[in-house]
Amino acid sequence: MENDRGGQTFVTRTAQLLREVGHRGPIYRFACADLHSDCKDINDLYLKLGGQQAAAAIRQALMLRIPVEQAPPAPSAPAVVQPQALDAYQAKALWGAVLPRPLMVLDNTLTAGLALLAGAPKKGKSWLALALGLAVAEGKPLLGRPTRRGEVLYLDLESRQYRVQERLATLHDGPPPEGLYITHRAPRLGDGLVASLAAWVSAHPQTALIIVDTLARIKCPGAGGENAYEADTRIMGALQRFALDHGLCVLLIHHLRKSVGGVKEQDVYERVSGSTGLTGVCDCVLVLDGKRQTPEAQLYVDGRDIPPAQVALGFEQGRWSVLSEDGAAWQSGTAYEASPLPKALKQLMTGRDKWEGTASQLVEALGEVSEGGVDLRPDELSGQLNKLKDPIAKREGIAIRRATVSGRRLIRLSAMQADSAQG
Repeated sequence: MENDRGGQTFVTRTAQLLREVGHRGPIYRFACADLHSDCKDINDLYLKLGGQQAAAAIRQALMLRIPVEQAPPAPSAPAVVQPQALDAYQAKALWGAVLPRPLMVLDNTLTAGLALLAGAPKKGKSWLALALGLAVAEGKPLLGRPTRRGEVLYLDLESRQYRVQERLATLHDGPPPEGLYITHRAPRLGDGLVASLAAWVSAHPQTALIIVDTLARIKCPGAGGENAYEADTRIMGALQRFALDHGLCVLLIHHLRKSVGGVKEQDVYERVSGSTGLTGVCDCVLVLDGKRQTPEAQLYVDGRDIPPAQVALGFEQGRWSVLSEDGAAWQSGTAYEASPLPKALKQLMTGRDKWEGTASQLVEALGEVSEGGVDLRPDELSGQLNKLKDPIAKREGIAIRRATVSGRRLIRLSAMQADSAQG
């Protein structure tokens, strides 16, 4: 090499190339100018000194062992990962064992673990959540169900003190209980929320319920490469483990997904916004379903350790109350009273024992007898007939059956007395 910048660059690049092709031994350098002042490279050296003297000079220079770089260390053997032992038990160990059951925070509605309360915007979810916090802090019933008394932390992340003050005055007579704590700021999941909650519980070991209003305020984005299901399962799984480890309930307030094209999913739980990973990781899921402009709603309840239920609720002046423990029956009854269909069917069957036709023909016939009171599409009519079939039979004495004749789908109406006489 030459003792200049170009020579140094040449040496460095040559050493890199040697390493890239697999050479792992040491690399040494020397400058021809150090062997003879008139020589710049090996060609000059051989011309000036001749072959034998030049070779001897090169051997002497190499004996100086001036390294270009340190030889790279030999690759280390990969670390051996010891398999983690599985903590398994024999099934027979459960035979006759007395095992603790999950603690109930709200009887047959909320257990210890991660829970979700989803509903339409402005439907009263926050009113219900605050009422639950008050009830648990005082150990008083809510919606006719006993509660487990304990301290409550309410993360009211979409409100401010003045609004909480107004709602507390509506829901509670006198000063609120000492065991109800409220905050309007909290970090997101992934930014220290679980650690903050753990510190709170350490300072307040009697905590039974933590309410997060709303989930959107604490949820963090998924990691790169994760789909929505994987992200929800991983992120919410950490919150669930925290709740179960501390024997308390973390209740997330969330929204329902808007219906697509005006069509709602058959399963109300599928309307919860987000992936199925969110509802799948929760130990309890509550859905508050109802139209914003009406004071009634259906509360659907399901969970790992509670029986499924559908309860009819009423909302008046900030307070929720139970209208019926059998929400499905109550819903059917109110739908019956509100529908013009039963009266129109009774008018159609007056003076006759039977009627038969397609859904389109029945829409036309009912429109005539009701003077436009029944204004439904054929598919809407079929849906309402399915829902109201039993109460129409009991109250109006009209049996509704379906048949397919020559490829035509028919609806057959018959007076119950006529059916009995023929039987």
